[in-house]
Amino acid sequence: MLRFLIASLFIIAAATTQAEPPAYAVGLAELKLGAESDPRPLRGHIIYPSTGGSQTMRFGENAVWRGFDVYPNAPLAAGHFPLVMLSHGLFGNSFNQAWLATALAESGFIVVAPNHPGTSTFDRDAKQRTMLWERPRDISRTISAMLDDPHFSDAIVQDRIAAIGHSMGGYTVLALADARYDIARHAAYCEEHPDRADCVFVREAGIGADAAAKASLEASLRDPRISAVVSFDLGLTQGFDPKSLSKIDIPVLVIGAGRSDMLNLDAESRALAAALPAKLVSYVELAGAGHFDFLGVCKPGAEAILKEEGPGDEMVCKAGGAEREALHATIIQQVNIFLAEAGFGED
Repeated sequence: MLRFLIASLFIIAAATTQAEPPAYAVGLAELKLGAESDPRPLRGHIIYPSTGGSQTMRFGENAVWRGFDVYPNAPLAAGHFPLVMLSHGLFGNSFNQAWLATALAESGFIVVAPNHPGTSTFDRDAKQRTMLWERPRDISRTISAMLDDPHFSDAIVQDRIAAIGHSMGGYTVLALADARYDIARHAAYCEEHPDRADCVFVREAGIGADAAAKASLEASLRDPRISAVVSFDLGLTQGFDPKSLSKIDIPVLVIGAGRSDMLNLDAESRALAAALPAKLVSYVELAGAGHFDFLGVCKPGAEAILKEEGPGDEMVCKAGGAEREALHATIIQQVNIFLAEAGFGED
């Protein structure tokens, strides 16, 4: 049955006080698929259970974001581990969910976070941005590369592959589960709600404007190797064909941001959860969370830095310190529960 949870401060406090010691040290490797001259090279990070080493580095650390200690290129721990793919949001990057990636690696998951060309912090190419169907394909390409990589292939449990995405990454992982985009449906919705964030993006990026791209955008992008997906405050729900959502046949965890400060909760996460098969969907609504609480923990003074560099950007660090860290603990807990129930637990 549909599981609905409104997260309270009591739940958050419980999550922060019941953490178990990590089972593994966290290793870090670079993801490099394709040459720079290729049409769509992929770069990012692989975060994995390791045996540790003599030297650590800070992963995802800069003047704004707090990072995590990892062991670069450390030996992979012995054993067999599920694979989790992370898909960042619009103009995000492979560091955005470092808090989740490191927590999952500590508990025995190999995690891969590619940067999506055209919609990443490091690559805002307008042409690539219109090719929304390429984001799910990025994830599929990366899975194939990981299963062929001699350093990781033998350690990956090939029937335990999950995909987790934030915002536009939520669209990405749902497309991998066979949710299908419907250009006409979304256009009709946006005529009535032109100022909503998904509609502004579609209009400004020119999504679906090219008739030649219609077939690619509306095609099935399912990857049958993925057996569970998680969306964090996703966007573009109203672009999905409801019939395709009702036919999804793998477990889905939908986590919505109750503060609804960027995306309309009723039209996005709540609507998605209601459209998915009730036996397969779990819905968690974080009452105090905002859209950017799925990014990293902000350092003291981060808002001032962001405001100076780009007025308005400081909103991504609103309540981004201890409050966000507590929310992360709850999210990690919910993701672990969901994956265990989906068959990703220890044998």
